[in-house]
Amino acid sequence: MPRHDEPVSELALTEAVPLAYALVNRLAGDLGVRVLFIKGPVADQQGLRTRHVSVDVDVMVDPAQRDLLGDGLSSLGWADEDPHTSPRVLPLHSWTYRHPQWPCELDVHDRFPGFFAEPQTVFDTLWARRTEASIATRTVPTPDVAGHTLILALHALRDPDRSFHRSALDDVLGKAGSRFDESGLVDLATLAHALGAADTAAPFLSRLGAPPVGVGTTSEADLRVWNLRTMGGGRAAVSWVEELRRRPWRARPQFIWYALMLSEKELRLADPSLPEGRKAVLGARARRLRRGLGAVPSAVAQVRRARGRGAETTPSVDSSGPGPSASVVVVQELLPEYRVPFFAGLRDRLGREGVELTVVHGFARGDRARRGDQGALPWAVTTANRHLALLPGAPRAVWQPVPRDLLDRADLVVVEQANRHLLNHLLLGRYLLRGRPRLVLWGHGGNLQASGDLVARAGEAVKRRLSARPHWWLAYTAGSAERVAATGFPRDRITVVQNAVAVTPPAAPVERLPDRCVYVGSLYPDKRIDFLLEAGRRIAELRPEFRLVVIGDGEDRGLVERAASSEGWLDHRGSMFGEETAAELERSQLLLMPGLVGLAVVDSFAHECPMVTIELPFHSPEIEYLEDGVNGVCLPSGVSAEQYAAEVAALLGDAERLERLRAGCRKAASRYTVEAMVDHVADGLLEALRRSRK
Repeated sequence: MPRHDEPVSELALTEAVPLAYALVNRLAGDLGVRVLFIKGPVADQQGLRTRHVSVDVDVMVDPAQRDLLGDGLSSLGWADEDPHTSPRVLPLHSWTYRHPQWPCELDVHDRFPGFFAEPQTVFDTLWARRTEASIATRTVPTPDVAGHTLILALHALRDPDRSFHRSALDDVLGKAGSRFDESGLVDLATLAHALGAADTAAPFLSRLGAPPVGVGTTSEADLRVWNLRTMGGGRAAVSWVEELRRRPWRARPQFIWYALMLSEKELRLADPSLPEGRKAVLGARARRLRRGLGAVPSAVAQVRRARGRGAETTPSVDSSGPGPSASVVVVQELLPEYRVPFFAGLRDRLGREGVELTVVHGFARGDRARRGDQGALPWAVTTANRHLALLPGAPRAVWQPVPRDLLDRADLVVVEQANRHLLNHLLLGRYLLRGRPRLVLWGHGGNLQASGDLVARAGEAVKRRLSARPHWWLAYTAGSAERVAATGFPRDRITVVQNAVAVTPPAAPVERLPDRCVYVGSLYPDKRIDFLLEAGRRIAELRPEFRLVVIGDGEDRGLVERAASSEGWLDHRGSMFGEETAAELERSQLLLMPGLVGLAVVDSFAHECPMVTIELPFHSPEIEYLEDGVNGVCLPSGVSAEQYAAEVAALLGDAERLERLRAGCRKAASRYTVEAMVDHVADGLLEALRRSRK
């Protein structure tokens, strides 16, 4: 045995691997480089794989700091001797460092195959969620269980034809199955989407029972190279053929010559046992050519098959449905909170029919953002919209940069009926010229809030022309359908969706309070907030116990706040959603809405809080649901704040009439539900898909 002062010349593998972890961790710390240790003993400690002896150290490095870590390893005698000149289907993802006195290798990754988000984004996301493991009495950083599970799954999925990797995938499934509850599976799927692995990890995630968050959002080009990499057969030949396909024609002869005549250095690195001498090199080159040329026909076939693959992660449709792997994309300028349950339900319903739904949305800005009702879906695709002033006096136009690959693979694209959405005009032109994706409009059938000026009239004329040209129409209400049909659009291609919102019951039963009323909605001019406040003052004079709770936010918030500071009957709550809003509606006798009415009428029905409104030309289509004297009150156009107040005060004092209106609300509530809307929209989209195949 060597003396204690002699250098150690040999290390056992079981000693070398943990010591190499400590070495790299210390070096990274000294250099200020962020690293995450993956696979190997750290995965053992997290209980994500069956324990076995590791032969190398895998470490992910901050992509911006890879060269710094590489230089540090080189200074310690570790060398990367791979020339990295051979073509690859996927980009080079790791560098293998070797040391003459160490029996293990160091694999340094600046990305990981199967994650198609930007490498920096992938690392930053995993780093933000990192945890720690203990190796060789040292604490080292590692991805959390969810991140590490995805890494191990993708590592196994990369070579699905090899029995070792199939066993590894089964092992990860077995270990991970007990680690994730329902919320954990949602987090796992959401993380996969954020890392660009929603589709590549889908075979693993679906077997695990995770929801299909973001499935279908990977670009066609990325899916193509992933499918090429994961196909069985001769991967080396596939890589050469794919690289040849990528190169321009003028560069192909030189590349073919290079492929045929690898340098001696590359041949010897590929086969370190190759004897010295020119004859051995010529023999190696000849053997390589025989193998390569024999594999070319199969490789060419695989490269051709890879075109258009990538829909395999989506479910198939049965023979009675619209066809295999149908895709529907819904584009929304923004996603209000009240639409989240609808889209979640629609995705589930279409998924059961084998149809993939993708929602694309932007975000509110300016006064619209101050309403505080922006929603979120973990599986949605988000965009950074641009707002452009194209014409003086006209609303600002919106350019929504929807990923082109989504549109290319979509069977149907659903957009809001809106002139100012520039994407709509582009999609309509593409549909009319090329026939796909087939365009579906949804909305009111007209701008019910349009002014009568020249710009507005011209805009409506354009809208009427555009409204008659799509493949299908999803009309909010029966009245909306009549407006669409008036443009000449065929009635048999209009679906009345019966626009509605999900209703949240209060967390606990609440008592309805005498003389209490509520307003629920955004605060902006069309809602006539100044009229509401004036009417409130007069109601308070007629009924001293009157109280009005205002729920909402927006550009007219200041009007409400100033009034609330001096009026004892007024209580402003700001933005509220879900159970809190439900509780206030069920405490109140009436819902006061003297301005624009939209989906609040559905809340009125669900919580048996009859609405009092005024007949106005700019109401949203949902005003059709309100039947005056049956499930609410609609006063004639032109009533004053004093007349409105007198009607409300009289209602508050008439218990019998209030009960009749509540009975009407109960009946209407059973008809106008988000579940019914999901069914109507799904039925319409499925029929639109069927008609598109005829």
